Formats: sequence, C-alpha cells, structure tokens
Amino acid sequence: MTTTLAFVCVQNAGRSQMAYAFAERERAARGLESEIDLVTGGTDPADHVHDEVVAAMADAGFDVADRTPREATFEDVRDADYVLTMGCSAEDVCPAGWAGENRDWALDDPDGRRPGRSRQSATTSQPASARCTTNSRPTSTAESARDSDAAGTIRFSAIAAYLGVTVAVTDKIYVKNHRQIASQIDTRFPKSAFSGATLDILFTGDLSDLDETTRDKVLDFAEDFLDCGCDSNPYCGHPERKFVRYLLDLRAQGLDPESMVNVMTDDYMVYAYPGDLYSFLDDAVRTLEAVEDLAEVDDRPDEADRASRKKRELTR
Repeated sequence: MTTTLAFVCVQNAGRSQMAYAFAERERAARGLESEIDLVTGGTDPADHVHDEVVAAMADAGFDVADRTPREATFEDVRDADYVLTMGCSAEDVCPAGWAGENRDWALDDPDGRRPGRSRQSATTSQPASARCTTNSRPTSTAESARDSDAAGTIRFSAIAAYLGVTVAVTDKIYVKNHRQIASQIDTRFPKSAFSGATLDILFTGDLSDLDETTRDKVLDFAEDFLDCGCDSNPYCGHPERKFVRYLLDLRAQGLDPESMVNVMTDDYMVYAYPGDLYSFLDDAVRTLEAVEDLAEVDDRPDEADRASRKKRELTR
C-alpha cells in the first residue's frame, strides 16, 4: 500500500512547488518511489512558477523553471493520506478540510520577495518535507501514527493511529428525520451529519423552531462534537475526530455495529449503516496492526503495547 502526500497551495507557483521538489528528492534518496506517491496543485493556479522561486530553488540544486502550476482538484487529494497546505489555509482558500490528515506548515509566501528571503522559504521547506517521509518504510495508513519530536525524529503514537481513520466513516453518518428538521426550521437540512451545510446550520443557525426533543438531540450533538477553539471551527477536522473517538469508545465497550447504531441514534439522532461501521472497524484494526509492527521495528515497545491493547478493544 502506498502513502500519498498532496502539497496544496493557492497558486501552486511557490511554496507547494518548493515542498514538492524537496519531497521528490527525499523520496528518491530513501528509495521509496514505489511506496510514496506525491501530488501538488493549487486552488487558483498561476501561469508559471514565480521567478523568485526558480532562482532560489536553482541555488538549492533544483530546476523548476519548466514546471507549470496546475489545479488541485478534489479528486486529486480525496484519497491522500496527508494534505499539506502551505500556510494559506487561513485565507479560506486552501482546502484544509479535505480528506486525509491535514498539516498546515505556515510558510512565508516567496512571491515578490527578494532572492535571499525566497531562499529562506526554500530552506524552511526542506526539513518539513523530509519529515513527511519515513525512516522505516510505510506499510499502511499507519503513517498517521507518526509524529515528529523537537529534534525532528519520527516517533509513533498508537493514539494518533487510533484516531487516524477519520474521514471515510464520518462521510457515512446521517441525520435521522432530516426532512422533518428541514420542515421545522424552514430551510434545507442535508442528510449527511458532517456535510458543510449541516455544520453551518448547527454552528450558526436558528434552531428555536425545532420541537423540544429534536432540539435537545441536535444541541447535544453540537455541544459534544462542534465545541472547539479553532479559528476554522467547525471545518478544522476536530468534529470528525471527536466523533471517531466516540465510535471507537462504543466499540471498546463491547458493542457490535448494530448496537452502536442504536446508541448513536438514541444519543444524537444520527445513524449509520452497520456494514459501513464494520468496514470502519476493520480499517482501524489493520491500522493498529501496522502501527504495532512499525513500533516494534523502531524499538518502541511501549507504543507497540498500546497499539496491541487498542486492537484488542476493537476485536473482542
């Protein structure tokens, strides 16, 4: 299984091109061409790579003069394990909430800067790109279980892996009686619990016209999953991660998928198809198995034990 990294910016003419070039070199140096796929693009691509970037990257040993900025479509990054934005997500342009784990690097935009400052952006991009590759070759989505410490060395976190199978299942969580809700508040209310329009209504909408029972369930859902201090809340990914933690905790209590559906419906008036939860739990188990193997290879027995315990919670 390959790990896919998507380097996304607005114009795809500066920071994302720099990071992509460093990542290409790092991948080749580690012999991971068959195991790591790289994608880059912009949400509003420019006509050409910035001249300052071409000059700065030439100083660093790269020729990017012939590269053409391209559009990053949703399809490009839908299945990416990591979506790496370049500090522009705060502008509400870069797709920081797309599928996969998002990392925002907050790099300075080199466009229009003098060459010395552009070279600084280039050198800043390098170690971050290097940390996205691996010292041990990845075998599954367990890449999401790797963090970097202050020294830049890779370490494993079973807890991160435990929550790293977030996106696919939250796309399959649905609001029960969503048509009734739409009728009561006199506005369209999507079926998908985590769609952008649903989150908008839950976060800022007027729910006063809902009947008391429905309003209580909806407000409980908003309080438990949308209560986040991020500036981009509720689009920061934390609501989805909190819901995944909720699902995994239900399974850790010994509930099968059918019972999990009953509980989430009673708790929040949302539901899923049991088959989707079976697939989600199977992915979680396989992720934890890979984390356990990788932690053992990296001589981290504590993390291997934690992954093993979490795996037993899901399979008992």
